[in-house]
Amino acid sequence: MRVIETMCQRFTNSSPDSGACEANDRPVSKGFTLVELLVVLAIIGILASLLLPSLGRAKSKAYQTVCKNNLGQLTKAWLMYVDDNHGTLPPNGSRKTEFDQTSTPGSWMVGNAKVDIHTTGLEAGVLWPYVNSAGVYRCPADKATVLDSPRLPRNRSYSMSLWLSPDIVSGTAADLFSENDRRLLTSFSTIERHGTSLIWVFIDEHPVSLDDGVFIIPSGSTNYPFVGQGRWWASFPGTLHGNAANLSFADGHVDTYRWRHLRTPTRYTGGPTPTMNEADQADLETLKRGLPSDLPEDDAAFKPLN
Repeated sequence: MRVIETMCQRFTNSSPDSGACEANDRPVSKGFTLVELLVVLAIIGILASLLLPSLGRAKSKAYQTVCKNNLGQLTKAWLMYVDDNHGTLPPNGSRKTEFDQTSTPGSWMVGNAKVDIHTTGLEAGVLWPYVNSAGVYRCPADKATVLDSPRLPRNRSYSMSLWLSPDIVSGTAADLFSENDRRLLTSFSTIERHGTSLIWVFIDEHPVSLDDGVFIIPSGSTNYPFVGQGRWWASFPGTLHGNAANLSFADGHVDTYRWRHLRTPTRYTGGPTPTMNEADQADLETLKRGLPSDLPEDDAAFKPLN
């Protein structure tokens, strides 16, 4: 302090007793004016408006990446089961139990995502030994909760195509597979004949329709009488990734499909829901082209969207 006073006196030509330099030793306190505070707040608001959308998009992209990784792991587990069981596909069975459609013991998973409060159904599935992680069965963007438990997240977001090893009793048209159909659709060789990169296996299903582990979708093939030229949804594809869903394929790769129609279902009857317009029908046709019974001669007809 004495050094500072001496320097002040030297530069101001003041005497030590004048007191001219004493005030300079103490910091001067000066607050922001109201206008300055408003300007700062306005700048913060502008920066937030610029940054938050970018952060939101980054978060959504991260969720989508994790979802695709999950589906990739499930499909690898599916393929390992096929390899260990001489080309037989993992069972995809479901039964009506009271008011709920439930995947049955011996299937790729067991239970109903809407009501299951534990992961025991996932652990009872034939794919669990190859996965061994409950988190793989759930998309991080899925905020749906268990029925009557609004604070409990569901433990599953994904379903398997009806057309792969089906064994369904639901009281709907999905029950009308013949025994010959079932035998045909339980063999990996059926998929290999069409091309493993064209047949989709798992899909992230819309939370409104997700219940058992079966994604019910009509085929356009005349070989299957219950479907005809279907113009209806029975299960809804997911929209959690910017009106898009992730699908995995029998060769192990995963693609994202962005839908033409903005689908916002709020209730699920369990029965057929007619497509709403041509865009909705086009989305349905996109998925149908990835079924074992529906592949066109031109393999390029089923392309991922970039």
